[in-house]
Amino acid sequence: MGRESADAFRAAWVEALDDLEVDVERAEALLRAHAVAEAPEPAPDAPAWAVPPGVQGPLPQDLAARAAAILERQLRASEELVRAMSGNRRQAALAARLDPGDRRERPVFLDRAL
Repeated sequence: MGRESADAFRAAWVEALDDLEVDVERAEALLRAHAVAEAPEPAPDAPAWAVPPGVQGPLPQDLAARAAAILERQLRASEELVRAMSGNRRQAALAARLDPGDRRERPVFLDRAL
């Protein structure tokens, strides 16, 4: 591989890692916002990530640590997102049981001294 093509190959990998890092940063921001009940600005609908055309070979060794760190962040964020979604479903189920929404007649109890 010539020097110019090696540089282009490495640059393609750097760009791919940059894109993956942006995605994980969005997920982390969503999780932080969930913790403080403030939604971040919605991200524009991004197309699904695909391997860039210039990435047609193994990851350059000098980028391995960065790729591993991004993978670790992705895994941690996906686990936290699953926990958050499960919690939201439990809360929604509880809310549905507490308020059936059909406003049917329900018993009313009055506390009255005898």
